[in-house]
Amino acid sequence: MYSSPSVGPRDRASAPAQVHPLQISFLAEIEAWLSKEPDMSADQLKATVEAIRLMPQTLRKHIPNAAKEAAQRFPHDPGGHPKSIKDEKWPEIYVEILESIGNGKNEREALKIAAKKNKVSLKTIQRGWRRRGQTDGQTLIKD
Repeated sequence: MYSSPSVGPRDRASAPAQVHPLQISFLAEIEAWLSKEPDMSADQLKATVEAIRLMPQTLRKHIPNAAKEAAQRFPHDPGGHPKSIKDEKWPEIYVEILESIGNGKNEREALKIAAKKNKVSLKTIQRGWRRRGQTDGQTLIKD
């Protein structure tokens, strides 16, 4: 099994009390892989140690750019307050209002009835009613 390297007197305080079993397994795999490889020359060993030593700086330099690129691939957050009535439900509300108007109610009363029925403010229904002509080709009357 993996034996941890000796810890110097200054490092004992920062050394973990126990090593997680997955860490032991991972370290054992690395040790087995390294034991199969031929020994490195002094220059190769020096270059490898230097590359490992510089790894945090290298990652610190490249991770922000990678994060920015990844963030640009996601859609923009719409922001603002969540919609109380979804876009798909507006045509149904328009039909309700038109039916109320057809049943003899005036426009304001029909809007109040729709607001009460959908549990939103009258102003919300008024805004939606104003936008009703701007729908994307949807018809108000169901066949």
